[in-house]
Amino acid sequence: MEKDEHIWEIISAKFAGEEIDVQDEMMLEEWLNGDSDNLDAYLRFNNLVKSRKELGNIDIDEAYRKVTGRLKPKRKSYFTIFVSTISVAAAAVILMLVLNPWQSDNGTEMNNPSPVIRTSENVVLQMADGNFVYLDSHDSLSIDNKILSAYAHNGTLQCSAPKQSGKKVSSAQNYIKTPVGKDYKVVLGDGTIIQLNSDSYLSFPSEFEHNERRVKLQGEAFFSVSKSAEWPFIVETDNIAVRVTGTCFDVKAYENDENVYATLVNGSVKVIPKGIEQLAVELAPSEQYSLNTKNNKQYISQVDPSISIAWTREVFAFRNQSLSEVMKDMSRWFNVKYRFMDNQASNVRISGNIEKNKGIDAIMDMIANLNKVSIKVENGEYKISAINTQ
Repeated sequence: MEKDEHIWEIISAKFAGEEIDVQDEMMLEEWLNGDSDNLDAYLRFNNLVKSRKELGNIDIDEAYRKVTGRLKPKRKSYFTIFVSTISVAAAAVILMLVLNPWQSDNGTEMNNPSPVIRTSENVVLQMADGNFVYLDSHDSLSIDNKILSAYAHNGTLQCSAPKQSGKKVSSAQNYIKTPVGKDYKVVLGDGTIIQLNSDSYLSFPSEFEHNERRVKLQGEAFFSVSKSAEWPFIVETDNIAVRVTGTCFDVKAYENDENVYATLVNGSVKVIPKGIEQLAVELAPSEQYSLNTKNNKQYISQVDPSISIAWTREVFAFRNQSLSEVMKDMSRWFNVKYRFMDNQASNVRISGNIEKNKGIDAIMDMIANLNKVSIKVENGEYKISAINTQ
């Protein structure tokens, strides 16, 4: 309880714009990362504060009670003083600093998203000004500010640049993150449709530059790009960039995976590894590009693209895939722990279609019924061993 009270004192100081020492910064970050309930409490408190036009009108005692279910920390006057003296605009700036958006001190983008977004169990939109919105906690939601105009409804975020009487919008990035077990659809201002798979991140500007349309991806997404021969669309990941002018394709580039994939459904794409234009390759429909991030070797193979995009239809589809790859997909959707008890088990090949709504236990039973591995559950962890058929 004492630590919890100190955390809320740190939060109040943050909102007041006071300087916080490194130890308190680390304590706050650890608290936000340690439990999703902490993040929920923080964001609900922030939303209550920002819901009033003037912060001086808000009842902090009531806001704190609604969020935590108890009375406010002992330093009552501390809360009251800072709330009555800062403006809504100042609070937004301070919030951006508290939540550590995906930018470094010099304004350049970081590879890793903020710890707050990482810990959320919701689909989260972080706008370029640092404000957060839980997209899947609303039946419908309208966003219309100087940064972004968008409308969220029924699992889709429809975006457009804010109307500013001809004034150019900043190219600062907005970010959307899907948690484990959820996917989400984004329609950009140019008409491009992006379906994000679970545990994925997408960054996109409120308005594209005149010479290109560039987004950044970590995870997996299916793209249906609005055609424009003079306005190329570029999907950038840590290891490859995919350049198109209008087509449908899938990119799979999870942070810890050994291989990165780009699968073309129709149209044409150019894949550029590590930003080296001389090594670029062009794909034809039904071709899959893969890059091994360990040895930097590129491969192109003929595939059935419907297998690669089956996840967009809520289906796991595997064709002669190793069980280690299968379990990565299971873990990303169901957030389960697993362990291979031997190398033979991880290398077992799996083929088949499995509907996601079957649930993890039913799916693991189906895998066990292939009689290639045995599966036991201990302390919430699936332990997988090969069956010796000799």
